[in-house]
Formats: sequence, C-alpha cells, structure tokens
Amino acid sequence: MRIDNELLFKSYIPLGGDDGKKPIVRNWPNNTSEYSSLRMKDGIGGVLNESTVLVDIDDRYQAERLLDIVKAEALHCEVRKTNRGYHFFFWNRERKITKSPSHVYAALGLEVDYKVGTSNTYAAIKQSGREREIIYSNPITNDDNTPIGYDELPCYLRLID
Repeated sequence: MRIDNELLFKSYIPLGGDDGKKPIVRNWPNNTSEYSSLRMKDGIGGVLNESTVLVDIDDRYQAERLLDIVKAEALHCEVRKTNRGYHFFFWNRERKITKSPSHVYAALGLEVDYKVGTSNTYAAIKQSGREREIIYSNPITNDDNTPIGYDELPCYLRLID
C-alpha cells in the first residue's frame, strides 16, 4: 500500500528534529510539497485534508481494541501503526470534531488525541527513515474499484463534553 493518500492528505511537509516529527520548513502551512518531491526524505508529514479527522490512540491495548471494532464492523477508514499505538483516519465532513484536543475521552471511553484538517494539522507518515505501516485500509470505492472516500467518524469515537 502507498503511504501517500490524496483522500486523506492535501500536501506534504518534510519532518525532522529530535523525535523526527517536527516540521523542518518555515511557515509550513504555506510551504508544502507533493509527496513525490519528498519521498527520499527521512521524515514526511501528510497535511490533513479539510474533510479528514485523525484519532490518535497512544495506549496499545486501547488501540488494538478499537482496531478489533473497526475490523468487525468493516469500517471504511485507514489505520496506521505508530510507535505507541495507532492512528485511525476517518472523514469529518459533518464537522463533528472542530478542534484538535489532546488527552480527551471519546464516547467509547478511550483516551484519544484528535487532529482535524480544518486546523492545518499534519500526521507523520514517515519517521526516521521508516514509513508508518498501514495495518488496515478499507476505502469506499466506486464501480471500477477506485477509492472515493471514507466513513464519517463513528458516533462512539466523538468527543464527549
């Protein structure tokens, strides 16, 4: 599977720093690139499309329980492995999540961090020379099997106030 995904990301930025997850270009929201021009870099961040929401679960046990649910329900989403847990990518066209809060609880009771594309946020998709593994990908497809979208964020993954 390809790590670049035009359904989730609108552009890309080079990453570096001590943890390999910091933008190394100035004014990055206005200084992005195509994936092809960065693919040889050690670190790459995908700038989220406005319709994308990333649900980051750093606790491996909780992340694996959610992955079990995603697979059992055959949700149309993408899941990438991180150093501590998983990133779950859904669509957020209905704007059920409007900010990018950290260490909050989703309705299901999982501690999550959210990132939304409406806030000029990015996700590390390659770090320290290693691509983040895509462990689940089930996009909505059209009649000729071309990916055209993902499910909206499920109600049980929405932020509880």
